[in-house]
Amino acid sequence: MIVEAETKKALSSKFSCPDCGAKLTSKKSKTGVEALGCASGHSFPIVRGVPRFVSSEAYAESFGVEWHRFPRTQLDSYNGTKVSWTRFIQLTGIEPTELKGQRVLEVGCGSGRFLELVAQAGADTYGADLSAAAEVSRENLKEYKNCSVVQADLFRLPFPENAFDFVYSIGVIHHTPDPKAALRALVKHVKPGGKIAIWVYGLGVSSGISARWVPRPWKVFGPMFRVLPMPARIKALEGFARFALVAGSLPIAGRLLKHVFWIDDLRRTASRNGGWKHGDPELQERVRLEWAKLSAFDGYNTKYIAQTPHDEVVSWARDAGLVDIVKSEIPSAIVATKPA
Repeated sequence: MIVEAETKKALSSKFSCPDCGAKLTSKKSKTGVEALGCASGHSFPIVRGVPRFVSSEAYAESFGVEWHRFPRTQLDSYNGTKVSWTRFIQLTGIEPTELKGQRVLEVGCGSGRFLELVAQAGADTYGADLSAAAEVSRENLKEYKNCSVVQADLFRLPFPENAFDFVYSIGVIHHTPDPKAALRALVKHVKPGGKIAIWVYGLGVSSGISARWVPRPWKVFGPMFRVLPMPARIKALEGFARFALVAGSLPIAGRLLKHVFWIDDLRRTASRNGGWKHGDPELQERVRLEWAKLSAFDGYNTKYIAQTPHDEVVSWARDAGLVDIVKSEIPSAIVATKPA
């Protein structure tokens, strides 16, 4: 297999070995597969155009299934909205156009909904995902020569330390075994004076209940879905999404049922999601249903999921040595600076 020219260019100078930190270059592996290797002998295969720095998806396997099933749902270029554009600005405090010429890393890039915006803006763009979603992101962004995507663990990223002007991770580290440690791992890759933005699920935001002992919907229903074999699980999750949309839309009972059978419904959040409604009603409803199904996978099919109060996220950032910590308008989202 031949590595694409733009991949070779990026890999020859911008990645580093996650095992020893040495520079990586393109070469043939012992089995004849195109790979990245360092002088110490560490080698990482390139499969379907994506450098692979992990041997498995580990706890993120469910996201590989999710994004292969809904590869373009959340891309503004596909759904005809500005939902992702608006969300990015709300969570980071930055318009993508402000990142032109900067070196930017997204950790947990999924299908590439935010990477697309950053790449369009002209940033030197990188994305990493632990799951096979890296393949989806690369396919969606293959036209952007300024964007490289890898499959990698955020605790062992193939990038030098102090390398990026801006690092962000949106809706990701709450799906790791240790969100606070995940933030510290990301901070290492921000250059002095650079910025980092993260968002995690806020405690009590969707339910209005901040008591940790009260079971959340994903803690109740998630284990029921995950015992099913994958084909049956997919049907069950998509059926749940349809049911939850209807239940949450009922005139009176819906006020309660939308918390019991939680789902991300674009219709309910239209006032803050950046223009879900547009001139194609059929596409609008199709996107609404796809989005809800996707959120069912995200909320009920993942091994780890945590909710954290806003102030606790701020304390994580402070403990990681960050300064100028700004609480976003969205609960449990922050933007901070690495000291120069």
